[in-house]
Order: sequence, then C-alpha cells, then structure tokens
Amino acid sequence: MKNRKFVITFDTELTPDVLCAFGKTIDKDGYLAESTNGRRVLSRDGQEIKESEWGGIVKGSEVYLKSDIVSLINYVESST
Repeated sequence: MKNRKFVITFDTELTPDVLCAFGKTIDKDGYLAESTNGRRVLSRDGQEIKESEWGGIVKGSEVYLKSDIVSLINYVESST
C-alpha cells in the first residue's frame, strides 16, 4: 500500500475544540496558549500566534504554523 497523506480541515468555529484536543486554548488577548499554565504557544521562529493566524499543527510534533504565506513556505523549505 502506498503512503497516504491525510488532510483534515475544519470550520474556524471549531478552532477552540481542535486546540483543546491538543491541550491548548485561546487566551484573553486572542493568542494560542497552553491550557495548563497559560503560556503562549510559539511558532517555529519564536513568534506568538493569534487565533486568526493559526494555520495548523505539524504531524508528530507540536510545531505550530501561522497561516501566512511566508511561514508556510519556510516550513515547506525546511521539511524537504
């Protein structure tokens, strides 16, 4: 069987539920944060991520991506 790639998409209204499944929440200022201690989640380049900027979580890790094109290109380039 060939390797399969799965992509899961969801309505933005479900963002809090998806984040909750990974132990994350959205803080009072609209940033992704750890549910346990409130620490803000950081992107690969060390930036805090607003809910509106969140683009996904990398398989097998907790690398959070912003949805802007530069962040996505940087991730693709670093993954190849």
